[in-house]
Amino acid sequence: MTLSTGDPNLSVLQYCASSTDKFYLVTSASQTVSVFKDIGTSLSKLRVAR
Repeated sequence: MTLSTGDPNLSVLQYCASSTDKFYLVTSASQTVSVFKDIGTSLSKLRVAR
């Protein structure tokens, strides 16, 4: 599926993300590694508290 800025599918996918900064528009397979690295870095900054 190809998404453009005005594509209504893009809005739906962004709405599914917990926040806009956690939405990644991946348009090619080569972007997957970079996106997963970003997500992994974000997860490593989380701290579990009681």
